[in-house]
Amino acid sequence: MKKKDTGKGAIADFTGQKHAKIELIKEQEENYLDNIINNIGDSLFVKDENSILTLVNDAFCTLFDLDRANILGKTLAEDISPEEMDGFLKIDRQVLKTGH
Repeated sequence: MKKKDTGKGAIADFTGQKHAKIELIKEQEENYLDNIINNIGDSLFVKDENSILTLVNDAFCTLFDLDRANILGKTLAEDISPEEMDGFLKIDRQVLKTGH
């Protein structure tokens, strides 16, 4: 907190404290969401528009027997034939376009 004397009184700047509180709340919300996602029994994943995995839950990691660090930032189609990869990516594009 910074204090500034204006000659007519003092002004206190709580900006840093507000930012710290906002960051703490964001962190708590992320932890809460992570706990919910990881307690879902079914595998859950989120891909971006390039079919790159951006979020996976614990059940997904167990299903593929991979650590989260070895999954995020990759596609599910990296270790398969080019023909199969084209099929998977076509499905991903269709889902993004139609929502189905």
